[in-house]
Amino acid sequence: MANIFTDIPNKEPILIYKGETVVWKRTDLTDYAVGSYAMSWQARLESNGGTTFSATVTEVDDYYKFTLDNSATGGYTTGDYFWVLKVTQSSDSEERILETGKITVKDNYFGTTGDTRSHAKIMVDKLESLIEGKADSDVSSYAIAGRSLNKLTPEELITWYNFYKSKYQQEVKEFRISRNEGSGAVVKVRFDDIS
Repeated sequence: MANIFTDIPNKEPILIYKGETVVWKRTDLTDYAVGSYAMSWQARLESNGGTTFSATVTEVDDYYKFTLDNSATGGYTTGDYFWVLKVTQSSDSEERILETGKITVKDNYFGTTGDTRSHAKIMVDKLESLIEGKADSDVSSYAIAGRSLNKLTPEELITWYNFYKSKYQQEVKEFRISRNEGSGAVVKVRFDDIS
């Protein structure tokens, strides 16, 4: 395993946790020589364009180093962000967008007392609970004092359960892949004698 303090990743992260220091570098920007150009990196929350954060960009020899300090990330709003990497030409201060991407900020599991499950996992757990309790209360609708309430049928519960279970399994698969553990899918191979 590489030393995470000295072996800095060569690309932007796709996921960060609140309260952690995040560092990456870009060695592929050789067309924008340090000294002749400056880089800036900013992320903007998808659901609220007014919520932003920026990386500190440091010019190091022949590459650019980007840092999100833990004291700053601790205050970030959780959610999905669009990021933009801009280059500014030093001679005339002309600025251009070089790249864009997405990054997700999540709660630090050890720094929060709230529910850290994803929406899909919460729904799977709730639907499993409903399905397990369905045998005890199988009335699909009832009325009290002129107000009525309809419940989901068992078929509707199963449909929603399968939908969210699939979304949750995709999250687990993506997490496993991000950790180089493979998707968890089984690949079977059979070799036949062709002689």
